Amino acid sequence: MEEAQMLFLQFPKNLPLVNRSASSVGSLSTIGKKEHGAMKSCKLEDLSAGYMGKIMVYKSGKVKMQLGDISPGLKCEFAQDIAAINTKEKHCCILGKLNKRAVITPDMDSLLASIDGSD
Repeated sequence: MEEAQMLFLQFPKNLPLVNRSASSVGSLSTIGKKEHGAMKSCKLEDLSAGYMGKIMVYKSGKVKMQLGDISPGLKCEFAQDIAAINTKEKHCCILGKLNKRAVITPDMDSLLASIDGSD
């Protein structure tokens, strides 16, 4: 039997996504669009409920996350554990070792191209 593994997704504080109302289809769009003359980004907690990108699994087992103009960051080489912390009751529980990690970083070439193309 195969041992369960954890995947940790780390997102930047602000994403190059524009928040739309929850009633609109596909609740977010990429930063290529301008609102009132200025490009905007938003925090994860400010986004309305809905889908956010997709994860593609290839036959080889390789996994790719597609999320607007965001690409995976650098691979982390040191050992890490995942912990659940209850700050109210002051409990900490180690959930296990981290096997895979995805650091999500903005695709700077795409962001700069969208700024240059909007002048």
